[in-house]
Amino acid sequence: MAQAVCVVVRYRKAVTYGVHALLAALETAGVEHELRLGTTPEETAEHILATGAGRVLVLWSFYSPDAEAMAAELATVRSLSGGRGLHIAGGVHATAEPQQVIDAGWDLAGIGEGESTIISLVRALQRDEPLTSVPGLAIRDADGVALRTGPAPQLPLDAFPSFTGRNGPIEITRGCRYTCRFCQTPFMFGGQFRHRSVASVREHVRAMAGRGLRDVRFITPTSLSYGSPGPDPDLGAVEELLAGVKEELPPNGRIFFGSFPSEVRPEHVTPEAMRLLKRYVANDNLIIGAQSGSDRVLAASGRGHDTSPVRDAVRIAAEHGFRPNVDFIFGMPGETEEDQAASLKLAADLADLGARIHTHTFMPLPGTPWRDAEPAFIPLATMTELDRLAQRGDAYGHWRKQAEHAVRLAAAAKAYPRRTPAGAPPAEGPGGSGSVRRLGGQFPGGGDQRLHVEGVVVVVEAVDEAGERIDAEQVLQHHQGGHDAQAVRGAGVLDLPDRVAQTGADRYAGADAVALAADDDPHVRPPSRGSAAFQLGRRDAPPRLRNPLTPTRGEEN
Repeated sequence: MAQAVCVVVRYRKAVTYGVHALLAALETAGVEHELRLGTTPEETAEHILATGAGRVLVLWSFYSPDAEAMAAELATVRSLSGGRGLHIAGGVHATAEPQQVIDAGWDLAGIGEGESTIISLVRALQRDEPLTSVPGLAIRDADGVALRTGPAPQLPLDAFPSFTGRNGPIEITRGCRYTCRFCQTPFMFGGQFRHRSVASVREHVRAMAGRGLRDVRFITPTSLSYGSPGPDPDLGAVEELLAGVKEELPPNGRIFFGSFPSEVRPEHVTPEAMRLLKRYVANDNLIIGAQSGSDRVLAASGRGHDTSPVRDAVRIAAEHGFRPNVDFIFGMPGETEEDQAASLKLAADLADLGARIHTHTFMPLPGTPWRDAEPAFIPLATMTELDRLAQRGDAYGHWRKQAEHAVRLAAAAKAYPRRTPAGAPPAEGPGGSGSVRRLGGQFPGGGDQRLHVEGVVVVVEAVDEAGERIDAEQVLQHHQGGHDAQAVRGAGVLDLPDRVAQTGADRYAGADAVALAADDDPHVRPPSRGSAAFQLGRRDAPPRLRNPLTPTRGEEN
C-alpha cells in the first residue's frame, strides 16, 4: 500500500521561481501529495508536525550566499519539529557543493535540474523504495560522504511548465553558451540554450490572463538569444514570441522583456533589435551586462566581448528611449587598480550617456571555474568613487553585502577543496590507449552523462602508457565538435573561456592550466615547465590546481 507523502516547502520570496517549477512538475506528472508552504522556520516546523502523512519531505532551495543562514534555519526547524521529516536542499549551491550541504545537516542534496528528481523522489517515498534509485541526488553514506545517484536528465523546456495555478516570470531559456567564469548558470544548466516553444509560452500567458494577470516577465540568461542556438540573435524568433504573448494578453496587458529578472548582452543591442522591442514591450529600461571596463579582465573572465560593444549598446539603447542599467563586477580575480580605474572611467562615461550602473562585488561562487579564485582587493579610492556615483543617483547595488558574502564563500571553498580521483581505469583516447578516461556524471553545476558543455575543458598535454607525450593539437582537433569534455590522466587541462572550435593560442591566454596529478598513479605527471599547459596557463598558477570536472565517488565510467 502506498504511503501518503506531504511536501513541506520552506517558502522564500528569493527562490520562488525554482520552487514553482518543482511543484508544477509534481502536478503535471499527477503525483499525489499533500502540499504545505512554510514562510518562516517556525511555520515550516508547524507544518511538519501537523501533517498526518506517513512520509514528510521538506524542500529547501537557496543560492550560495544564503547557505550559511539556511543551515541555521534548518537547525531551528529540526529542533522545533522533533527531527521529523526528510530534508532536501536543491538549487545551484546544492548542485555544486553536495558535501557541504550534507555536512550542514540536510539529508539529501538535489543535483542539477530538479523536475525529474522531485517526481521520482516522491514516488520512491510513496512506494518505500530505496532512494538510490532516484536520479539527481547526493545521499549521505555511513561515513558521512555524499554519494551521488545517476544524473537527472536535461529535458526540453517544454517537458514541464514554469508554474501551474501560480504566477511569476516564465522561463523561456535554460542553459547558456556563454561560459563566464564567475557565473553559475552554464555550469548548472549546461552550455547550450534550450528554449521554451512559443506555443508553451502562450499557454502560460493564457492561463495567467485567465487569473486576471496583465503583466508578463521572463527568465532567461540573455533575452535576445531566444530562439537562437548560437551567438547571433534571431530577431524573427524574438518577434514571434513577443507577438504571440501580446495576442494572449488583454488590451491593457504589458510585456517586460530585457529587464529584471533577465538581461541582454551588449553586442545584441542593435538599432534593429531596439526598434523591435519598442513595438512590443512596456519596460523603459534594459539590463545590459558589461561586468568590467577593462578589456584584459573581460578576456580573462570569458565574457566573449570587449568594452566597445558596451559603449555602443548604451548609446543605442538610450537613443531608442530605454534607460540602460549596466552591470559591473568589481574585484574579479587578477584585477588591478588600473583595471578598476578603467571600470570606473567607463561607468562614469556610461552614466553621462544616461545609464545607471548596477554595482556588484565578485563572489567566488561554487560550481564556477573561479570557485577557488582569490578576489582582487578593492581599495578605498574605488569604494569612494562607487559611493559618489550612488549619491549622484547614477549607481545602485548591494556590493558591500556581496563583499561580506565573498569572504564566507572563500572560506568555505578552502574548507572543501575539490579533489581529483586517483587510480581510475584507463580507457581509449586520442594518441594511444591508457591516456584518456571519460568522466561521467555531472559537470559541477550542470551537464549530462556525456558532459555536453561546449569548449569548457580541453586537453593540452597528455602522455600515453609508454610515457610518450601526445601532441596537444591532436587532442584539440578531437574536440572540434565541442560535444564531449574529456580529462586526461597525466595531462594539463585547459579551462577555456570560449568555444573549442575557436582555436588559436590567443584564445587560451590567461586560462588556468589544471594538472590532474596523483601521487599513486605511475602514468601521471604534472605539466613540465615547457609544456603546453604551462605555456598557455597562468604563470602564477599553483602546480596542482583542482580539476573543475572532478566527479564524486561512483561517477567515473
